[in-house]
Amino acid sequence: MFGRGYNPAMKKALPFLLALSALSASIQAQAPNQPIFRDLDALNWMDFDRLVPEKISTVLLPVGTLEAHGVVNNGADNTVPAAMARDLAPRVDALVAPTISYGITTSLSAFPGSFRISPEVFKAYSKVLAKVEDLIKTAVRKWDLAGL
Repeated sequence: MFGRGYNPAMKKALPFLLALSALSASIQAQAPNQPIFRDLDALNWMDFDRLVPEKISTVLLPVGTLEAHGVVNNGADNTVPAAMARDLAPRVDALVAPTISYGITTSLSAFPGSFRISPEVFKAYSKVLAKVEDLIKTAVRKWDLAGL
């Protein structure tokens, strides 16, 4: 009935894929000028080219650290800024860069699972990242660097 190479799993997946496609079209219809994804990790080069700089010229850079928190996950200080940036991005019409996950950990550095880099290295890395040539070439004009 379905020809050579028929896969029964695909028949089961088809309704899900159709629903996902309809949801995507619905989201785009509600906000046609807004990107579906704002994480740079989720965009392909064609999406990026379509958005930057014609529609979006700001990138939010979540900054965190990996440190022991007792019963809370060691990456909580990465999870929270990333979530805040994703929540803020549509409000300020920005994209979200991948989180800088290693930061300045002082008071909790003695506990297992804590990693730290020196403040000087962190600040230098953050400033260099803000001047990444590829982003400048595509005219991203503004970065939120958490006060650096």
